[in-house]
Amino acid sequence: MFIDLFQRVLCVSPHADDESLGCGGLLSLFSQRGKQTSCVLVTSADERFGFTPHESKTRNHDFEQALRTLGVKGVKRLQFQPSRLSSHNFDNLLKSIHEVINEIGPDLILVPWIGDVHTDHRLVSDAVIATCKWFRQSQPKCLLMYETPSESDQNPYRSFTPNVFFDISTVISRKLEAVACYTLEVGDHPFPRSATNIEAYARVRGAMAGMEYAEAYRLVKLYN
Repeated sequence: MFIDLFQRVLCVSPHADDESLGCGGLLSLFSQRGKQTSCVLVTSADERFGFTPHESKTRNHDFEQALRTLGVKGVKRLQFQPSRLSSHNFDNLLKSIHEVINEIGPDLILVPWIGDVHTDHRLVSDAVIATCKWFRQSQPKCLLMYETPSESDQNPYRSFTPNVFFDISTVISRKLEAVACYTLEVGDHPFPRSATNIEAYARVRGAMAGMEYAEAYRLVKLYN
């Protein structure tokens, strides 16, 4: 299977919750198979950036709880300010992500869809692609873009068009449990980040690929 091609998986998450919303099912599948799964959180809900002590503590706790639920053991934090990546020198973001990739040496990297409406998502995706040129970086073998409800579906000009699907039927409950960890981010339907909508996404993607539940991705590159 496709999953068996990889041993070290890195999810690049602009904000705490993107990893669970976008690729929680796939991360859970890799973890169950004994693969090395890691997540780098690019931004931080820190009091320095205007978050209250309660918000900062809660968001950090929820992120750690979500990763435990998915079985992700490796964690890196880059501490950039949320929703302000465009105000930072892009080279600093590029360098920080490059260092993490060099340290972990993933053969599969998961990044946000480059057409997301959130600027942080687009910049993170740009940085990963830039640092993963084959002649500068021997890793990864594969780069996949994930979709994020409330971001990937809100751009009328750059629609997310998946070409890779993973059956997450056996771990859909684990994904929903991880998303539910984010007490400050999840709302009731029809809020985009609701349990009802996340399950609906998985059902629709599953119907597109002949599965009960699926996660969809856009393949950027694959070196076999």
